[in-house]
Amino acid sequence: MKNSSSAEDPIYAGLLVRLMAALIDVIIMTPIVWAVARLIGAEPTQMPSFNEMLEGVSPPEATTAQRIANFLSWIIVIAYSVYFIISKKQATPGKRMMNIYVATKDGQKLSVNRASARILVSILSATLFLFGVALLTFAFIYLKTVSLSIFSYLFISIIVLFVSSLCMYGLLIIAFTKEKTALHDIICGTRVFYGKKN
Repeated sequence: MKNSSSAEDPIYAGLLVRLMAALIDVIIMTPIVWAVARLIGAEPTQMPSFNEMLEGVSPPEATTAQRIANFLSWIIVIAYSVYFIISKKQATPGKRMMNIYVATKDGQKLSVNRASARILVSILSATLFLFGVALLTFAFIYLKTVSLSIFSYLFISIIVLFVSSLCMYGLLIIAFTKEKTALHDIICGTRVFYGKKN
């Protein structure tokens, strides 16, 4: 099993293990966010299908309760992450399950401010990443349904790949950096290590 007990050669957590930890955390937070939304009276809305959106059907207008629920869900996500990252274990439940923890570059515990900044920048990175994935998906579907010259097809493909790569950069760089740092790790001076804090 991977361990980072040696200060000379820490083992950094890669992209897939970090994504799995985030997925576990989302699974844990979803019922909490849903319960809070239901308590304040927010009803789930029926979103239009992908085809309806392409046809110009817009989603229904959000109610005040839904707007409050959206705001509270972000507060819950940020509080959840900050609370667990600054705790003695330095890891959210998802990170604990994947045997990883967050620390400064030199292995120290994060302050509240640094943990807060890290989650805010990571939310931005994740949002841009998802936008990049959506852009690629939309372009793939669009390019399959239209008849274009080879030049137009290549031009659109190159532009879409460039823009989506820029959007996904913040998380994809984990796979290409020596210390497996995401953009939020670089900005906040943090690293994600294998091992557990007791």
